[in-house]
Amino acid sequence: MNGVDSKKLSVAELGLYLPMNDELLLGAKRITETKDLKIQREQFSAFSLNIYQLIKSLKLTSEPIHYTYCTMKGKYWLSKENSNKNPYYGKSMLTCGKVVETVVP
Repeated sequence: MNGVDSKKLSVAELGLYLPMNDELLLGAKRITETKDLKIQREQFSAFSLNIYQLIKSLKLTSEPIHYTYCTMKGKYWLSKENSNKNPYYGKSMLTCGKVVETVVP
């Protein structure tokens, strides 16, 4: 979020970005404040949804982003890669999930 140049955003984009920026920074802080992996994964799920909503609204990257769904957990995550590396199960089910949308800038 610190890499976004808010001066290049339109008024409408800035209206979307500013509230999400605060929410995303808080979400990142919540993930890092605990060592409990279960809590981190729950926070990561909310964080991923917020990032997804932001990248759908603003063009923050020049690369495609893959919105991936874990059918076992019912949770989403984002990836630059079009392959599954499931953050919710670790090594036990690393490839569980499917790309449901590719967001192209």
